[in-house]
Amino acid sequence: MKKIILSFLLLVTFSSSSISAEKGYKMCSIAGYLDGAKKEFMYGVAMRIVMEKKLMNKKGTNAIDPICETLYEKAQDTGVADLKRGKYNFKFIDEVKLANEVNIFSNKVYDAIISNVNWKK
Repeated sequence: MKKIILSFLLLVTFSSSSISAEKGYKMCSIAGYLDGAKKEFMYGVAMRIVMEKKLMNKKGTNAIDPICETLYEKAQDTGVADLKRGKYNFKFIDEVKLANEVNIFSNKVYDAIISNVNWKK
């Protein structure tokens, strides 16, 4: 019974409802995961977006939005766990969804960087 309740809570926490999509809460989860997994460059990019959306201040401190703070902390725990294991080991569908969102975000950042490099020099 506890696993069912925990699974439901995680599902509600990480679900991308219209409200969370509207405010950009997805980036709170992405930034939290990247922080926990110690992916410093991508974390810095994600946090700049979160701060631009005025959801958090100063790299994860002084949260302006309590929903963003909660999503950040939950995703950070997942990132820390993955870092300790040295690999992805997802137990919940929400963790798979989060990892997919992180990969999409990372690919977009790298694509933007590469597209702005002048390779002819």
